[in-house]
Amino acid sequence: MRLKNLATATAVTLTTMAGMVSAETATIGVAIAPSTLDPQLSLLTSDVGIYRHIYGSLVKVDSNNQVVLDLATAYRPIDDLTWEFKLREDVTFHDGSDFDANDVVFTLERLGTVPGHDGLAAQYVAPIIDIEIVDPHTILMKTNVVTPDVAKRMAQISIISNQLDKDVTSAQFNSGDAAIGTGPFKYVDWQRGDRLVLDRNDAYWDTKSAFERVVLRTMTNPATRVAALEAGDLDMVDNIPPLDAQRLMDRDNVTVTVANSGRAHFLQFDSTSEVPPLTFGADGAPLTENPYADIRVREALSLAISRDLIVDRIMDGFAASISQGVPEGLTGFAPDIPLPGYDVERAKALLAEAGYPDGFSLTLGCPNDRYVNDAALCQAIGQMWSRIGMDVTVDTSPKAVYFKKMLAGDFPAHYLAWGNTAGDSISFLKSVVGTPNKEHGRGSNNRSFSNADLDVLIDKAASTVDEAERIKLLQEVMTIAVAEHAFLPMHVNNVIAATRKGLTYTPQMDENTNALSLRKE
Repeated sequence: MRLKNLATATAVTLTTMAGMVSAETATIGVAIAPSTLDPQLSLLTSDVGIYRHIYGSLVKVDSNNQVVLDLATAYRPIDDLTWEFKLREDVTFHDGSDFDANDVVFTLERLGTVPGHDGLAAQYVAPIIDIEIVDPHTILMKTNVVTPDVAKRMAQISIISNQLDKDVTSAQFNSGDAAIGTGPFKYVDWQRGDRLVLDRNDAYWDTKSAFERVVLRTMTNPATRVAALEAGDLDMVDNIPPLDAQRLMDRDNVTVTVANSGRAHFLQFDSTSEVPPLTFGADGAPLTENPYADIRVREALSLAISRDLIVDRIMDGFAASISQGVPEGLTGFAPDIPLPGYDVERAKALLAEAGYPDGFSLTLGCPNDRYVNDAALCQAIGQMWSRIGMDVTVDTSPKAVYFKKMLAGDFPAHYLAWGNTAGDSISFLKSVVGTPNKEHGRGSNNRSFSNADLDVLIDKAASTVDEAERIKLLQEVMTIAVAEHAFLPMHVNNVIAATRKGLTYTPQMDENTNALSLRKE
């Protein structure tokens, strides 16, 4: 019944859309299109960024990837397996109905049941085995294992209304019929791959948008986005390439905003296979041992990379070197880890000590359409490694092909980046450093490194409720992982956006574009 009413309202709205572009409409050129508006079908970082416009969540991340309250007013552990959430009382859904504990229960019960879901949502709530409604605005979440980051997991979960049909489909969300949230914007129209039109939610409980309407226009080509901004067809564009950013900074009618991303870029080596693929001796003969298993080889390859040169020449200054798997400011960052050094002579000496005085040949796998200047970065690393005697083949491929090959273990060395949407190092350590183990939720993106002692510490950090002790454990794990060159930290990109003069924008550390952060001067 509710869907029918909303569909009618939407149809009325659409009839008045034509020609509504005005000073109160902000048109934003975005690089990535949402794959769905069903917040439980996909939990890709880019999709979650879109959901935040329409839906609320118990907690959310701010522009610095710090977890802040949203639909919850407080949360706390009652014991090791029980978390209490107090819910906001002054919130309504876009159709005017009240938000309460029943909506949280309905949301979590539907997770993992949506046909075709990507599995991430179910993974986030896997430890939650029961939800008790204490009163309309108090719930208790019970877990089957100690889960100190329950609240941070909730930052990825959009709350939907319990008044939707129990068997509501993704198609109904995508059509707008079921896209009913408590967020700052209300659904108006979605043309897949082209644009998403949203109206300001004037009943939003928090700071409202400066614009009555926002139009998120998908423009995957960066040159097209930038040209449209310069022509005055757009009010804002995201994902500005570094070269264009420098040029736009010189224009009087454009404001460029820059902030560090929370996504760490790094390299990894296959140090666990008996004989790694695509690795041969200096004479081209097959090897009988794994050179990457020797920490001296991993250190040598790290010392041969000039991160400063990559930041200055490849990223045109719009990046920053990092010392570990998360940038400064995120929970678990270990302040005592220094930035990686650059010492070609020491790198040569280490290779010689490890038994490779003439180097060896290897293939470095890289995507060529996933990260800013990814292929150029890998070519530069290949050239740097050649200075210490390595014979490097750089194998680049589109992301759809690359990630399949990388996860299959087809490369002895590969380039990867890890986004961080919850402001905490545990996801990086579990997924990238931990030895693959489904029972413990480790190693989803690790085919390259294993240290049983570190696994024990990672599991301990993942099950420690005391926050101070947990942070201490996270820092200890990160320090050991970096010392062992479990991965080679490289850099974080800058998040670069540009607006027409008269507007300001606060970039998101998670690299998503948030229309709510677009303001008038």
